[in-house]
Amino acid sequence: MSVAAKRRVTATEAAYGVLAVVTSNMERALRHISVERGHDPRDFTLIPFGGAGGLHAVALARALRIPRVLLPSSPGALSAVGVLLADVVKEQSRTVMIEVTADTSRKLEPIFREMEKQATAVLRREGFPESKQRHERSLAVRYKGQSFELQIKTTSGKIAGAFHRAHQARYGYAQQKNQVEIVSARLKSSGLVEKLKTRVYPHSNSKGFCGRMI
Repeated sequence: MSVAAKRRVTATEAAYGVLAVVTSNMERALRHISVERGHDPRDFTLIPFGGAGGLHAVALARALRIPRVLLPSSPGALSAVGVLLADVVKEQSRTVMIEVTADTSRKLEPIFREMEKQATAVLRREGFPESKQRHERSLAVRYKGQSFELQIKTTSGKIAGAFHRAHQARYGYAQQKNQVEIVSARLKSSGLVEKLKTRVYPHSNSKGFCGRMI
């Protein structure tokens, strides 16, 4: 007997109810990291993994109008495989508190070079030659007086313009006349691990969805 529905339900009906609630919670979480951050789910591909990932994938894709579902060949082991194949990543951050002006790039360059020098040495000690390293610069930027920052990848040239666009995309508006301030310079340095070869299988055209296995 279902207390909420005030009627008798079968075990199958109860199981479907539990599945619907869990799927709804997942949909809400996906909306939080996509629609609420200015990203259109229709531009992305859904990759389900874990023991029960495939159980919810199609319902989630339909609810969010995601056009493609990409199915790993061993979804239950995807996290373990990812740990084995993930690049070794080192991150650094330097607080700078610089107002964006015409010579901002010149001020930032020696800071980034010093961080890259340190990261290169650390990764080399872990067995990665410079040919197997990648360094990605970014900035934590805000409008002067704000209490939070946005991370942008533009570290030279039109930094203010890149931040205005990022702020517009995230919050729906940009304050073009406000002073832009760089809070910190950030560097993500990766030791590149050799990847496994992948196999791509034919699409499935069922009801507009395609399935792939890697």
